[in-house]
Formats: sequence, structure tokens, C-alpha cells
Amino acid sequence: MFLFTPTLHWRSGTGGSWDTAAHWTLGVNPSDLYDVAIDAANSLRITGAGLVTLQMAGGAIDAADPLVIGPRGVLTGTVSYSRLVINQGTVQADRLVMSESLSNAGLLRGVDVGPRTGAGLLNQASGRVLMQLGETLQLRGASQPNLGVFEINQGRLELAGTLLNGSGCVIDLNRATALTDRAWTTATGARLLLGDTRLTVSKGLTNAGQVLVMSGDSDLFGAVVNQKGGQVILSVQGTTSFYDAAELQAGSELRTSASATAVFFGALAQRTGALLTGTGHKYFEGGFSAGNSPGLGEDTGNVAFGLGNVYLAEIGGTMLGSGYDHYRVAGTLTLGGSLQLVSLLHRPGRPELRSVRLGHAARPVQQHRQQRPATGRRHHAGREPALHRWRHWRECRARAGQLGAGCWAVPVCWPGAAALHAENSAQHRQPQLQQGLP
Repeated sequence: MFLFTPTLHWRSGTGGSWDTAAHWTLGVNPSDLYDVAIDAANSLRITGAGLVTLQMAGGAIDAADPLVIGPRGVLTGTVSYSRLVINQGTVQADRLVMSESLSNAGLLRGVDVGPRTGAGLLNQASGRVLMQLGETLQLRGASQPNLGVFEINQGRLELAGTLLNGSGCVIDLNRATALTDRAWTTATGARLLLGDTRLTVSKGLTNAGQVLVMSGDSDLFGAVVNQKGGQVILSVQGTTSFYDAAELQAGSELRTSASATAVFFGALAQRTGALLTGTGHKYFEGGFSAGNSPGLGEDTGNVAFGLGNVYLAEIGGTMLGSGYDHYRVAGTLTLGGSLQLVSLLHRPGRPELRSVRLGHAARPVQQHRQQRPATGRRHHAGREPALHRWRHWRECRARAGQLGAGCWAVPVCWPGAAALHAENSAQHRQPQLQQGLP
């Protein structure tokens, strides 16, 4: 025996009671055995309760209470809602405009063409946001908390509002594009997965959990702050590019595995106690500084300072890490760009602080201005022990007007394509010059 349960359509041109059979095709009052469609061409007010599939063709739903999509319910089409929408089933986001917000405990899908949903989203612990190839989802609201899972697989996610990726939650961007006009926060215990992805966060990404780059080349636009306990791990072959400023706070980690590459087009600040680990390659093109006025920076991989990079070093004493910046590189260090020194002494007449050592420094190099040879290629007698590891370097020459308190720029110590290779500091080897200086 078969039970005939056709889809019942709302056939009244006006609102009314859900429980009135005359409002439905076949004159049947729907039960949970029926699929129900409301093909509204104008605004309707429907009272009562039911288990439904809403396939809207326009108009608006004005409900006194939240609209609940049950576990087997589906919401799709073009319509506006004046109250909170609670989804326990499926929302296929077409042109759905919600005056309040969408609480998703089920499945939220994108659509194939055009901009879509206009509501703030609370993605519950059981909620899943899914977008596949060619699908797009727009979310608008002051904030978009995620307590569940986002899976953006070759789709596009557009957020107007802040996004909080809660503890234990996952946002997976695989060959996807995601952008927001506000801030994005990954909480302790949360994970952000990137694979061949373009991510734009206009007000910056703050990470206290894990940012895991799993495959391919990824681009990150917007400032990045890696907080204490936060990890940014580049684990596979490919290049991850950071286009704006980045800060690694004490107790955080940036790990670049052997086959991975990180490129920083914005300035990177590595605070004392922040870890740069892994044996991969890092390229600094927009600026680099180590420590906390001043402090210590260490890197277990390979590092290259690009021709446009500015290495900012703070100098104010003779104690490593507390009197002047100290930067160690265990792998290969290729130097280019310019060196900028910040004096922490703030006293005129102090000895001129000429250079800061990389890798093996015991104290900053000092030289009195009045005793500097005119040629700039020799150094004051008695300073040889402090300069013996610098004998291949062209001396940094600073104009008298740039010295004293504050900050001054010093011409590069490694002109042109000259590259200094610093061996593992544990071996205490002398730096070797790859290309001779004129």
C-alpha cells in the first residue's frame, strides 16, 4: 500500500491560518508527511505552526515569533524575513533578506550565481556552512560568530561584520576566496585551514589558535597578529604571502616547514619570545624588526632580506637582548635592502653606533665620530676585536645630521647582490661572503 502525499501549495493570495485546509491545494491541512511550498508573490502573514519546506518566489514573511526550519525543512528562494530565523534543517541561500539574524544549527548552503544572504549569522556547534565550486554566500551583520564548521571548497565567502572562530571550531578554505570588511579572530583551540586560498581581512586577523596552510599558494591581505599560544604553520610545498604588517607576539610561533616558503611584503615584528621555527625559507620585503625595544629574535630556517626591505634595529647599550637588538639565523641569511638604527640613548655626544651584528653579536660596534677615517673604510685603532667578523662588510656611513636621539637611516652594509651567509650559530663559524664587495 502506498500513501499519496503530494506537495501542498499555499493557494491563498492573502495570509491566514496554517491550520485552515482551504488555504492549501487539494483542501488538505498539511501534516509532517507532506512537503509544503509557499510560492508567495507578495507579503503574507501566516499564523500557526507546521513542518514545512519554504520555497519563496518573492514577498516577505512577517512573523510574531522566530521562524523555525525543522530538521527536515528546507528554506530557499527570494524573500525577506522580519524576525529571527532558526535553522535546524537546510537553508539554500538564494536572495534571503533577514531583518534580524540566522541561527544555524543545520546546513547553510551557498548558491551558484549572484550575491546572496543578507543577515548576521550565528553558526551553532552543530551548524555547517558549505560552499562548493562556483557558489557564493554573503553574510551581513555586526558580527558572525562561528561555533561550528565552515567548509568553503572552491567557493566565495563575503562577510560584512566581524567574525569570531570559536574554540574547537574550524573554518576550512580550500581553493577559495574569503573577504570581510571588519576583523577576523581565531580563538584559542580554533583552527583556520588554508589551501591555495585568497583571504582578505580589512581590519586584521588575530590568531590565538592555529592557522594551518595545508597546500598550494595562499595570499593573506590585512594585518596579522599572532598572539601568545597562536601558531601559524606552513606545512607543505607552496608559498604563503603576507601583504600587510604582521606581528608575532611572545609565546607565539610561525613554523615554515622544509618545502614551504613565507613572503612578507609588509613589515614583520618578531617580539622577544616569539618562535620562528622550521627549516623553510622566509623572504622579508617590507621591513623586519626583532625584540621588544630592544630584544632577541631567532630563526631556525633560511632568511632573505629583499632589496626593498628595511631592517630596524634598536641600540642603547652593550647587553645582548636588553641593550641592543640581537637576531640569530641558524640557516642561510641573505642580506639586501637598508638598515635603520634607532638610538635608545637620547643623549647627544654619545659614541656613534655604527652597525648591529646579525647572528653572532656580543656587543654593538662603536666608533667615535671625531676619530672616523675620512675614507670610511678603516676603523679606529683598538676596535679590531669588535670588528673582526665584519671585515668583509662595507662600513655603514651615516651623515652627521642623522645621528643623535631618535631614529636615523644608515646606508646598507650589503650593497647590490652581495649576500652574507651565516652558518649555524652553535658552530661559531665566521660569516662567509657569497659575492665580493668593491
